[in-house]
Amino acid sequence: MTTSTDDWKAFYQHSLELFQFLEQHTTKLFLENERASLDYAQDTYGIVTSALNAGYVGKVPMAPRFIHTICQLNTEEDLARFQMLLQQYQELYVQAAQTPAATTKFPFLMPRLLDASVYQININSSKAFLSKAIHPKDGPHSLKTWSYTLEDYVSFEAAVEAADAALRQMEQAGFPVSLREQETKRKQVLSLDVDTAALCQQLACSHIQYRKPSGTQYKVQLLHRDQDTVRDSLGVYVVRPQQHLDIYHSIPRKTRKDALFVEHHPDEIVFPLEVDGSYYRKQA
Repeated sequence: MTTSTDDWKAFYQHSLELFQFLEQHTTKLFLENERASLDYAQDTYGIVTSALNAGYVGKVPMAPRFIHTICQLNTEEDLARFQMLLQQYQELYVQAAQTPAATTKFPFLMPRLLDASVYQININSSKAFLSKAIHPKDGPHSLKTWSYTLEDYVSFEAAVEAADAALRQMEQAGFPVSLREQETKRKQVLSLDVDTAALCQQLACSHIQYRKPSGTQYKVQLLHRDQDTVRDSLGVYVVRPQQHLDIYHSIPRKTRKDALFVEHHPDEIVFPLEVDGSYYRKQA
C-alpha cells in the first residue's frame, strides 16, 4: 500500500513529464513574458520544495501555481499522447488528494484542451496584487527581516548591523518599531516590527492596507463557432493540431489617478527604508 507522500511524489513527477512533453511537442502561440519555457524544472521558480516533497531523493520540482500560455500540438500523434498524459495526471491527482473523482477540484495549472469550435481568443492583461488588511488587533506587523545562522558569524554580524541601522532610520522618522528575534528550523531571523495599533493611532486611520505586486493577471474571451462567447482566466490552453486560431491582445487600460498602486498616492505610508510591498492608511 502506498503512502500519501508516495502518491504526491508520483503526481509531481508526472506533472513535470506532462509539461516537458508540451514544451517539446507544441508551438507556443502565446507565452507570458515572465517565462521562457513550459519545462518549469529549467527555471528557479520551479525548484521550490514544500512539506509535500520534503525529503524526496533529488527533490521533485514543484509545479508553479500559475502558467499562462496557449500552445498548439504539432501532430495528431501528439494529441493522442497528450490526452493519455492528461488522463494520467487527473488520476494521479485524485489518488494523491484522496477525494472522490466527481468532486475533485484540479489545480488551476492543469492543462486544458480547447474545444475544436474555438476560433478566436482575445487576451486582456492587467497588474495583479496581493492585498491584505492589517488591523490594530492583529498586533505587531513585520516590515522587514534579516536571517543568519549561528554557525556563521559573518552572516550574524551583517544581519545585526543591517537590522540596527533600519531600526534607527525608522525611529528617527517617528515610527513605532522594535526588533524581534525568532528561530526557524534552519536559521535565526531578526524581524523589524511596527506596532500596528500605535501606527494607526499616529496616522488617525482605522487600519493599514498592504499591497504587493504578484505578477500579471490574464483574462480571455473564447469565441466559439455558433456559440456564445465564453469569458475565462487564461491558464494552460492546449490547441489541437491544424486548428485555426486567431489571437488578439487588448490594449492595457490606463491607470487611474486614484488607483492604490499609483506612486506617491496621498494615503501611502512612506517608510525611510525599502520594504516588500506598499502600505496605505485606510478608514473603515
